[in-house]
Amino acid sequence: MANMFSGELPFVFASAFLFFRDDSPYRKLLHRFKYGGEREIGFYMGALFGKELAISPLSQMVPVIIPVPMTVRKRRKRGYNQAEWFAAGIAAASGWKMNTASVRRVREKTSQTVYGREERKKNMEHAFTAEKISCKDVLIVDDVITTGATMESCALAILDKNPGVRVHFAALAYVE
Repeated sequence: MANMFSGELPFVFASAFLFFRDDSPYRKLLHRFKYGGEREIGFYMGALFGKELAISPLSQMVPVIIPVPMTVRKRRKRGYNQAEWFAAGIAAASGWKMNTASVRRVREKTSQTVYGREERKKNMEHAFTAEKISCKDVLIVDDVITTGATMESCALAILDKNPGVRVHFAALAYVE
């Protein structure tokens, strides 16, 4: 997964809890979490991942967890932000603080599911804005990483306002 971000932007750590393929046994579970309203699945899996992250090299850096924000329209339709639920599980298990206020989604975008890597990257340009964050390390958390375009755009917004902050990535699933 880390090679997806190599050379694109400076980052220190990148990890996913699950590797995901179309034939994955986790497919139904992820769909229940993401689209079926079963938020607790994300929290539980975040807590499992958080225990692992808390004993990883990342634990020495004590990052602030920033879940990738979703659009207001999508949040209203779904009723929750799945990245926040997964991040909350990580925070509960690791003891790291979660920050949901410093990064916002500022542009509604079309769904990323129909695009390839370059199209996704272009679709996500300037989709986020960030405020000043008083920490050295941020762990950007999302539910699923396919090309990394969403996390990359979020990270660039954070780095724009916070030069020198070390960026780390974590996701529930990485699409192989």
